[in-house]
Amino acid sequence: MTLPSTFKTPRQRRQLEQSQRNMEIVVMGLHRQQFEARRQIRNELADRAAAKAEKALDYLEDIK
Repeated sequence: MTLPSTFKTPRQRRQLEQSQRNMEIVVMGLHRQQFEARRQIRNELADRAAAKAEKALDYLEDIK
């Protein structure tokens, strides 16, 4: 990313670069949290669907 020319001193440039890195870290952390939440939801839904299918199978076997 190109830094604005308004940051003329090396210190200002370093501070901006550090701020940008920190923001990238925060954003990646949020993406990771969202991914993990979606994964947990998918796993829970899959578990519930499997339990429901197993219950239906048990029912069908019992009525034979």
